[in-house]
Amino acid sequence: LVQVTNSKKRSKISLSKIQKLTERLVQNLKVRAELHITLVSDSQMKRINRLYHGTNTTTDVLAFPGPQNWPIRNHPPSFLGEIVISVDRVCAYAKRFSMGHDEELMRYVAHGILHLLGERDDKPEAHKKMYARQERLINLLKPIPKIIF
Repeated sequence: LVQVTNSKKRSKISLSKIQKLTERLVQNLKVRAELHITLVSDSQMKRINRLYHGTNTTTDVLAFPGPQNWPIRNHPPSFLGEIVISVDRVCAYAKRFSMGHDEELMRYVAHGILHLLGERDDKPEAHKKMYARQERLINLLKPIPKIIF
C-alpha cells in the first residue's frame, strides 16, 4: 500500500500516478509493506531537516524508516517508512540536469525506497552502487507519464 500526500499546496501533482509508479517499484523490489510519500516545499523540508537531523538547510529527499523513526502518524508493523520529497528541489534539479520533472520526482522516490531498504550512499563506492540500482529502477518506469502540471 502506497499513500501519497501533497503538502505543497501550490503544485498540481497527480498523486495517483505517483502511487501507481511507486507500487511498480515496490513490486519489482518484492517489498510487501506500507509506504508513505509526502511532497513538501523547500521551507517545509528545511523545518523537517532541522527537527530530525539538526541541519538548518533544505534537501531533496529524506527517508524515515518506520515506524519507530517517524512518530507523526500511527503505523502498522508492516510500515516500511516515509519518504519526504521537496518539490522545489525536484524542479530545480530537473532544470539543472536538463531532466523532466516527472522523471526527477520518481528518481527521488526510488532513492528514498532504497534508503528505507537499508542502502547507503555516504561513501563513493556505496553511492555508485546505489545510483546504478536507482537508475535501473527508473528505467523500469519509462516512459514516465506527466505527473507535475
